[in-house]
Amino acid sequence: MAKSIHKFKTKESKRDASIELYYKVQDWFQENKKFVFGGAAALVIIIAAVFFYNMNQKENNEKAATALTAILTQFESGAYQQAIDGDPAKKLMGLKKIVEEYSGTENGEAAKIYLANSYAYLGKLEDAFKYYDDYSGGNPIFKAAAEVGKAGYYENKKEYEKAIDGYEKAASYSKENPMNVRYLLNAAIACLEIDKKDKAKDILTSLKADYPTSPMISEVDRYLSIVQ
Repeated sequence: MAKSIHKFKTKESKRDASIELYYKVQDWFQENKKFVFGGAAALVIIIAAVFFYNMNQKENNEKAATALTAILTQFESGAYQQAIDGDPAKKLMGLKKIVEEYSGTENGEAAKIYLANSYAYLGKLEDAFKYYDDYSGGNPIFKAAAEVGKAGYYENKKEYEKAIDGYEKAASYSKENPMNVRYLLNAAIACLEIDKKDKAKDILTSLKADYPTSPMISEVDRYLSIVQ
């Protein structure tokens, strides 16, 4: 599974730059305050507030990255409940806590996908759906993973139309995603569940043309033989 964990500059260098900018803004305001009234003053305050919010988000994103990197060992070893809960004895923050603390940052949102996957692997589909549906990050791989998670939930509920839409949407986020063949194959299979053979055939035919060297092409051929 892809990871959205990035290297960052040190916190000290970011903090130093942030403090320097703060004092520049403050000095400018002190020098010009006799000329600044009403809306202009409010604008300065808003700019400062936005700046400090962004600075805080960057720091929180770093903290989320560190915590997520540490707990992924549990996730990747199949210890899903421990990945969810963390391990206080080892000072490992669990995925659920990372999401609670850092939701809204890119790495906090990435943790949301791992948390949803953990619940899905444990068979807790309602909990999994909740976090897939709540994902709001910008990473196209994780956006696709969120859609696939929801599509799988709908397929399990036999809501095949919603599942098909979800699988197709997942494949639309990035042409470079190697999982697109699987997503679209799942969409075709869901089509067959509701006797949409023409749509399934269209998807499968496109897959065969677009991904002729895919390891899953034999599976695509197998389903094509059903609809032809």
